[in-house]
Amino acid sequence: MNRIAYYGTWGRPGHGFVAIQGEFTTEEIRSITNIDSYVYIEATAAEGFHYYGFGDFLCYGIPFSIDDKRPGCITAVFVEHATTSEDILNALDAFPELKQRFKWRLPKPSDI
Repeated sequence: MNRIAYYGTWGRPGHGFVAIQGEFTTEEIRSITNIDSYVYIEATAAEGFHYYGFGDFLCYGIPFSIDDKRPGCITAVFVEHATTSEDILNALDAFPELKQRFKWRLPKPSDI
């Protein structure tokens, strides 16, 4: 079972960590929440999405939120052992509430 984490809004303005599948250490949670920075927001905004490796995780993020319209929003999913955009999409498909968070820009197989 691959672990899956979400970082962003979850039904309210403001960013937070949500464990979707599996357990995460305090250090992993702290590291994931470090994406809440201008460097990450700028990288994501440049293309409208961003992928990056994070240890054993592949992260997919977008600079939008369905719950908060203010600038600087982050919506990101971290999927353990994912290597392709299709792996990310498959993880989103398994969790409809999580997938809804990415409705403005879902991963595309041609992304990476």
